[in-house]
Amino acid sequence: TRDLGRYLRMFVADSRCVVAVKNDVICGFGSITLERSRLASLFMHSDYAGKGIGKLLLQNLERIAEDSGIAALHVSASLNARDFYERQGYKTIAMGKHRFADGLEMACVEMLKSLRALDRSQ
Repeated sequence: TRDLGRYLRMFVADSRCVVAVKNDVICGFGSITLERSRLASLFMHSDYAGKGIGKLLLQNLERIAEDSGIAALHVSASLNARDFYERQGYKTIAMGKHRFADGLEMACVEMLKSLRALDRSQ
């Protein structure tokens, strides 16, 4: 896609990525940056939104982070994603702005989730 280069630039040496594939179609992906203890991305194809795939991707990323010794995971969530993250146990710590590489800014919510003793039955 035209945005592939933008997504590839998100991945640095300490990133970990998970991808959801259904019938040979990538329906979602997410990544964390271990050094920054940050959820760097979580994207779903619109045809697969609301089917629980994003939740599964996030749970896998949280387990990778916890297994890597990360105590808490940070995310700069878009305003429309705030409810999703709250349902997954993230707490709002501040309002903020995300600046894209092209200089465009977007309002966001800085959120945090403790990963200690994650409930493995989720």
